[in-house]
Amino acid sequence: LTSALSTFRNIQFGIRFETQWWGTSMVNRCRFEGVLNDGIFMAQGNLRVERCFFLNNGFRGVDILETRGLVAQDNNFNCNDDVAAQASGDNIYRHIQAAGFALNAIVDINHNFFGGNFSTPDKAEHLRGIELVGGPTMGGGTNIRVDWNEFSFSMTHMPTLNSSHEILLTGEFPSNSSTILEFNDFFLKQPSGVLGYHRLNGITLENGNKNQVQIYSNTFGSDATEFLSFPADNWGIRLQGSIGGGNEVTGNLFTDNPNTGFPADFYAGIYALDFTNSVFCENTLREASYLMYFHGMSMGTQYFSNFHTGGADGFRVEDGFIGEQGTEGGEHNGNEWHDKWLNIIPAHHAYLLPEFQAPNSRIFVHTAQSVRNTQGLGYTLFSKYHPADIEPDQMDEWFKPDLTGFPGEGGCIDHIVISTETDKAIGSGTINLMGLSQAHSWTAKRYLYAKLRQNPGLQGDHTAFGPFLTDESNTSVGQLYSVEQKIAEGLKVSANLDSQSSQIRAGEIATINQLELADSTLNSATTVTALNSALGSKNLALSDLRTLDSLYNELNVDYQANLMLKLQEALTLNNSVTTATDYEQYEKIVNDIAIRQVLFQNGELTVPQVAALGIIAAECPKYGGHGIYRARGLLRSCNEGNWNDDNAGCYPIAEPSLPQVLDNGYGERSTAKIWSDQIIVYPNPATSSFFVRLPARQSGTITITDAIGKVWKTVPFTEGEEVRFVDLPNAPTGIYLCAVTSTNGNLQIIKVILSNK
Repeated sequence: LTSALSTFRNIQFGIRFETQWWGTSMVNRCRFEGVLNDGIFMAQGNLRVERCFFLNNGFRGVDILETRGLVAQDNNFNCNDDVAAQASGDNIYRHIQAAGFALNAIVDINHNFFGGNFSTPDKAEHLRGIELVGGPTMGGGTNIRVDWNEFSFSMTHMPTLNSSHEILLTGEFPSNSSTILEFNDFFLKQPSGVLGYHRLNGITLENGNKNQVQIYSNTFGSDATEFLSFPADNWGIRLQGSIGGGNEVTGNLFTDNPNTGFPADFYAGIYALDFTNSVFCENTLREASYLMYFHGMSMGTQYFSNFHTGGADGFRVEDGFIGEQGTEGGEHNGNEWHDKWLNIIPAHHAYLLPEFQAPNSRIFVHTAQSVRNTQGLGYTLFSKYHPADIEPDQMDEWFKPDLTGFPGEGGCIDHIVISTETDKAIGSGTINLMGLSQAHSWTAKRYLYAKLRQNPGLQGDHTAFGPFLTDESNTSVGQLYSVEQKIAEGLKVSANLDSQSSQIRAGEIATINQLELADSTLNSATTVTALNSALGSKNLALSDLRTLDSLYNELNVDYQANLMLKLQEALTLNNSVTTATDYEQYEKIVNDIAIRQVLFQNGELTVPQVAALGIIAAECPKYGGHGIYRARGLLRSCNEGNWNDDNAGCYPIAEPSLPQVLDNGYGERSTAKIWSDQIIVYPNPATSSFFVRLPARQSGTITITDAIGKVWKTVPFTEGEEVRFVDLPNAPTGIYLCAVTSTNGNLQIIKVILSNK
């Protein structure tokens, strides 16, 4: 079927494909506006959508339950306040959603615009630009590419707690799949200084193991104009809950915002929570309260040649560790730290807690530590590789000078996997895990066990590695790894099937091109002869497509038979796993449900299974392990869930941090002031006007006097105001005193230098 030049408006569905046959459909140059359900729905098949316009569709613009081919290019997707409210539950709108991937599925989403602009608080909206839902049996050889798209989400009102994602990958993405997200442009906008209501994310990977996901060369921007505000609740790249591998976050750019001296655009540039085995390389991070924030257990992190500018905390590790960065006496990782302004400096270039976990995230540097000039601007000693503001740094327990080493030169593509001192400590059982949970210790062992099994050449690096593998092979660590490998065997595509599938795919592409050519001729034919010729070509191409689809079905039957055999073996292995703790049992239960869902239940979950997954999903991953994330991933199809680990009993995220301001731009820097109670004048020195940040929840008066006590201006302020603008157009150059008097009796005085000549 091909459809073109049609408009679908104010109906339940635009185009709905219900067939269970692997058909091929093309939709181009159509308009879907105010469709109450899905603009285009496909149960199963191949879909090509080009040059279409989607506006305010009530659930999804494009919705595919299972695909082996999706192409979406040159389309415009948009939502605004006029989108219809949904009848029950949260108002969740998706531009493109694909939830199932078959053997050698290919997804190509390129050169589209995804927009959202919500400005009235009448209803709470959650928006997804692209949502791809993986599963433990995602089709072998699945290849996903999302590139050259533009995303622009604006949330200028403050609804109840909700979240939006411009790209969301949720669920399991197995090791024989590959996903590339590159050359996309992300713009995120919402009010600065208001956190905890709407979390707006650029790229999110969550709730299930991710493998072979490459996030390359994307651009992230915002346009905050606040001078003295907490950041907006924007998150550039958010990675959460994976013990997969082969993931890379490389060459991404957070653009400079010259409109503010403070990191008001993003709460976090890149945030990784319990996300292991990933490479972070040559990212340019700036304009965020936390430029790079690691939370929980993220072992196997390779973090090198990243560029940190400004921010409040440039690099943060909390409630876990990431492993050593660099090799003592050899190549170091060559990350750089720089200040954005001379008189507005980070609170910390790098911050880690609890501090006794610092050796497990050691960073080797080939220079001495930078030293700030406490009597003025700048440094008495500066090294971009060894920043000044580090906590902890009393005994080089975190950043360790190693003058025999040398800075690395990047190598984002071919970085070598090595065993580290952190790995050796895990293997020998000598690692210090003080302050962490038992689930953290178990996760560390699972990470090392998988690393040594997948890289046999590393097993001889330490005498403890051999006994470690032998001992853990009889525990849940090794047994659950065997279950994972058995499922991976079932998903692996044989060379013969892969070759035949590739030939079918090439034939389909050629045939689709013939169809498009025939359609073009039909649109422009002026004679009966040309019309009949084009119709004949189209019918022949459609017949060829049906033949190719039939051939694919035969291949898929063979593939599914092998998968079912391996899943049965995996189920038997899983039943034999010995568990003694909740976090072990959670993994075993999730495995059992995921396997049975495919083997016996045609992909559906039973009511008792949903209940069991719901109980697990509600737990805290800090204590319940990665089974929590995987349970949440399995529940996406029947329960959105609003799982929030940001609480004191789990993984509370840090309060927003702001930079330090050098008093008057010349004196000693402020170190221990609480920002919300700190009066700040900016810019300082100024010309004839400046801004004053006011005390929280206070009213009072601003009084400007000169050196001899003459009052030049008195400005009242009221409770609820955050910043006041003060203009002194006739004041001569000189030093003035800005006195801020609050109604509670507090008085703060700041020197202001005016230079308006």
